[in-house]
Amino acid sequence: MKNISPVVVVGLVLTLVCLSLFVSGPGFIQAVSNYAYDAFIQRVHQEAQSEHVVIVDLDDASLQKYGQWPWPRYRVARLTENILSAGAAVVAFDIVFPERDRTSPLVVEQDLNTNFNLNVRIEGLPDSLLDFDRMFAEALRKGKTILGCFMVPSDKPVDERDPGIDPAFKPHINAVAVGGAADIRKVMMQAGGLTVSIPVLNTASRSAFFNAVADSDSIVRSNPLIWGYGDRIYPSLALEAVMLFRGDPKCMVRFRDQGIEDVRIKELLIPTDRAGRMVVNYRKIREETAGGFASSFPAYSAADVLEKRLPPKVLDGKIVFVGTSAVGLKDIKASPLTQFFSGVEVHATIADNILAGDMLSSPSWMVGVHSIAILLMGVFLTIFINRGKSWLSFLVSVAMILVSIKGSLVLLEKFHLVCVPAWVILSVVIIYPVLTMIKFWQEELQKKRVRDMFGTMVSPTVLHYLENHPGSFSLSGQKREATMFFSDVAGFTTISETLQPEQLSHLLNSYLSPMTSIIMERGGYVDKYAGDGIMAEWGVPFATDDHAVQGC
Repeated sequence: MKNISPVVVVGLVLTLVCLSLFVSGPGFIQAVSNYAYDAFIQRVHQEAQSEHVVIVDLDDASLQKYGQWPWPRYRVARLTENILSAGAAVVAFDIVFPERDRTSPLVVEQDLNTNFNLNVRIEGLPDSLLDFDRMFAEALRKGKTILGCFMVPSDKPVDERDPGIDPAFKPHINAVAVGGAADIRKVMMQAGGLTVSIPVLNTASRSAFFNAVADSDSIVRSNPLIWGYGDRIYPSLALEAVMLFRGDPKCMVRFRDQGIEDVRIKELLIPTDRAGRMVVNYRKIREETAGGFASSFPAYSAADVLEKRLPPKVLDGKIVFVGTSAVGLKDIKASPLTQFFSGVEVHATIADNILAGDMLSSPSWMVGVHSIAILLMGVFLTIFINRGKSWLSFLVSVAMILVSIKGSLVLLEKFHLVCVPAWVILSVVIIYPVLTMIKFWQEELQKKRVRDMFGTMVSPTVLHYLENHPGSFSLSGQKREATMFFSDVAGFTTISETLQPEQLSHLLNSYLSPMTSIIMERGGYVDKYAGDGIMAEWGVPFATDDHAVQGC
């Protein structure tokens, strides 16, 4: 049985190592994959597609004009009313209001009474101006509005949630088990608690979480659409905004024991990963704010909204996200496109993705595709390096990398499938140089073996052939037409008896050396020396058509 080449053995082992590393997913390799994904997004990102999403920005200019945040709720109420009166379809606040407004006259009276024991009454104000929180609540009721809430992440489901948290909660997400799955809490992201707005505001609008979950390198590449708190399921700010915009009161989440399948709003299917996270298809940067934040959507200063200085119909029929790019409020997120992204931009982008229908998808079966690609690539590259030329193996390796990159870009741009070939490329980068070095080492050993065996017996031409074709000779027999040459010195026995050993040695060298040179110059192979005799062949160890001519 022919021995298996070390190149093949090592190549197959390295292929299995790469495959096992891909399955286990070490963190440092995931960082490389994330970097590659960011590069792809930077290459294929587009302008905002739906034309239904705008942002009202609590920017530095607004804070300079109207004072530090938080503003009095009467001002936020006026902001809300002006947005709705401008025709906004939905107003979504990337803000939570967990405490009463301390500037409300009623709250001021209570504080003075509590802290200074003063029975102060603020008179002369109409009842509608005594409580700014109620003013804001009335403004929220005038249209479709959403207030943000914050989910406190937890590693495990809450068995007994606090009944005092968000008593106004109304379920409008239906969880549907597929294939006998029992408990969605086991596969969905869970909260150990949450922060919601005060009841008077919470009952006047919808609630949705505004968490933007970053990867380990602090870049937001995907974000959950649903989040669990006990037996409740909360939607993200973007998902809730889209539901209200479409006029769909509820959505459906399909899940299995292995994880979330998808999120559906009637016929609209939103792909997610197993934890219910949607990959964000970031949009092209339109402009940068005065604070240095990047923006992908039309953004209008809150000061301009309060003063009604907006161009006509810019908010008409839109989903209006209210957030901040003010540096001091530190709602700073990083995306694959920029390190300076306001949190509200993430929610606006997700909403635009859903409305435009170009959500990115990273389906679970993509793991199998990557595994097969790594396996096939490793086996093919191993066989090719073992049998092919070194320069051709290099070109094939480069071609594999380029094809992987181009194919992944096409899948991302045309089919919105996330297929980052980081592992395939890394496998090529690992397998090719290692196998090339082993093959080079193996060939050097073979050449040394040939030189040791034939260096003093054949011509340089024949030696060069043998070095480059080590498989052309072996200890097994072969049937071949060849020319055999025998010669010796006539009367050598008589001559040798009359000479001293030194003289005899000189005689043999004077004869054998030039004869060997002549044989090698004619492409012959000196088989052996037998005293004064020489045995040589032409046509072996490699065949020649004119072996008989060369031997004459």
